[in-house]
Amino acid sequence: MTASHSEIKNVRPLRRLAKSPLDRRWATELFANLHTQSGVLPVSKRDYLGLGLLITALFVAGLILMLRRSMWLDEIFSYAIITRPTFAAMWDSATGFIGTVPLYYIVGWVWTKIVGSNETMLRLLAMFCMSGSLTLIYLRLRRHFELIPVFFGVGSAFLISQLVVLHNVEIRFYAIFLFIGCVFFCIFDWLTRAGARSWPRFAACFALTVAWTFEHLFALYYSAAVLAAMIAVHLYRGRGQMRPKIYAAFPLAWLTVAVAWQQPFNVQNHIYATIGFDAAPPAVGSLMIMMGSSVNVVFISMTLLVGTMLLLDFTDKNERLEGRPESVGNGHIGLFAFAVAFLLVPIGAWVMTRLVTPVFAPRYFIPSVIAYAVIFTYLADRLLMPRLQTRTPAKIAIMAVYASIVLLVPILSSIIKQKESLSFAADAEFYPNSPVVMVDLHKFVSRAFLGKGAVQSATWPPVEGIHLILAKHI
Repeated sequence: MTASHSEIKNVRPLRRLAKSPLDRRWATELFANLHTQSGVLPVSKRDYLGLGLLITALFVAGLILMLRRSMWLDEIFSYAIITRPTFAAMWDSATGFIGTVPLYYIVGWVWTKIVGSNETMLRLLAMFCMSGSLTLIYLRLRRHFELIPVFFGVGSAFLISQLVVLHNVEIRFYAIFLFIGCVFFCIFDWLTRAGARSWPRFAACFALTVAWTFEHLFALYYSAAVLAAMIAVHLYRGRGQMRPKIYAAFPLAWLTVAVAWQQPFNVQNHIYATIGFDAAPPAVGSLMIMMGSSVNVVFISMTLLVGTMLLLDFTDKNERLEGRPESVGNGHIGLFAFAVAFLLVPIGAWVMTRLVTPVFAPRYFIPSVIAYAVIFTYLADRLLMPRLQTRTPAKIAIMAVYASIVLLVPILSSIIKQKESLSFAADAEFYPNSPVVMVDLHKFVSRAFLGKGAVQSATWPPVEGIHLILAKHI
């Protein structure tokens, strides 16, 4: 039997009116039970404490990394376009000059008008979006799982992933790309539940798909994955749950994007036809790396999880393990469908890029981090919570060590990252009469940009040069 929201509201005053600790405990347990029956779990102050620890670790890692990074070529282009003096100039540079989708540049341009246009402020935009992504996933999963598995599952997916840590401070699309994906995850959880009318769901799907695709074109893959997961969940629950009106929002959004992006698409095709695109078709190895959103995330997270499970078993060998409930309000089915669909996106993209255009980079698949957050949270719930039915000092100490490792991994990885070279000083010292030649254009531009006089020309530093190019183009 499922509890209604009105029944849950009627229990809340009981907790405030309870006089004795026993009465308060009874009211709290009743409140939690009704939430469980309704398909969600209550969020308490302790949950926000855990969320605060995760965000603090990610933010500190970002501040440390910010001091050790220099802008690379793509960041310089982003910076130059975002800092154009007028909105029209920015729009023309983004869509007419390089033919890219404009949402990131719109958000960045507005952001610079509010807080300033220096490099640090633009990196902070990425940090706030990444922290917002972590917050959305954490609070949504907390509605389905208890605090401990959510803390370790989301922490492992976000803090151990170098993909997240590095793009936490990058002046590029990917933090906002992940943030919109996390919003879609929350909307998806709402969409696959009963009680909402079709037109609000249609509008939400249409608007998010359009915005997401205008942020990064690989959102086409991920929005198709959301649609496939939604249909799979509805089929699992019975054909009577099918919602054709909602499904129609996705192809309509794709058609809208195709029409609106026709002119920038032609510009980008012209650029590729003129200067080429020197990328080899992605190998199977790159796909395997991508499936783990970098393999170290899966390896380190699972090692920590299984190691903690074994230590908990060792501290209390005689404890009888109690099984966990299969689901909360049957809501896990939707979460798993979403996670599987997002894990399959790199495979589909890998096939398409081999057949059409060889564009396959790990950062394009940063929304798949959401899938790992769901999977790690579920595994932590199954492996750890049965062993924490009784809390002993030894178990508390083990969990504290586990939490410390998760929180310290991004900070330590940022500290030990070698600071990037800021000039050609070493080259000038050892090869004083040699021309500056580097295979990697990105590293060349990054070093020369921060060389402050190492390279002298009318268009140096690169940002000023790119501004001149953009102004001439307009």
